[in-house]
Amino acid sequence: MASEAGTVSTGTAEEVKVREEAARPFINLTPHAIHIYKDGAVFKTYEASGKTVRMITDEEKRQEVVGPDGVPMIEDTNFIGISGLPEDDAPIIVSMIAGKYLKDNEDIYAGEVYGPDTDVKGVVSDEKGAIIGTKRLVIYKKHNSRLRDLAKKIVNATAE
Repeated sequence: MASEAGTVSTGTAEEVKVREEAARPFINLTPHAIHIYKDGAVFKTYEASGKTVRMITDEEKRQEVVGPDGVPMIEDTNFIGISGLPEDDAPIIVSMIAGKYLKDNEDIYAGEVYGPDTDVKGVVSDEKGAIIGTKRLVIYKKHNSRLRDLAKKIVNATAE
């Protein structure tokens, strides 16, 4: 049941499914709540889901050293994988390092990937300088193709 200008009328099961897919909530895979600020106040909070994405490193290639003041240190990390991703392709919020890894390795996760913007223009800090939130999310990986494919299914289903 297509209407004018390529829009689709409401009501079919396929249309409902597409709208539900497009409106899926973010899963926060960081160990803390993400507070989004707007006009100086918390606009939206994404609570921690209780599941956390973690990077997997190549431990065999890392060497531990003793740094200043006797502090144990380890040489730069070579990431070889990631753990804790959801089974489905739900949109997720992750740390910057996980977001960049998933952006560079698109075949690992099919879903959309976002993270808190901690750039100087995005970060929100308290009077002591501790980060308390962000003004926006960074888009590491967005799949408009998923929504486009679902929209095509609606148009095809309603044209029949």
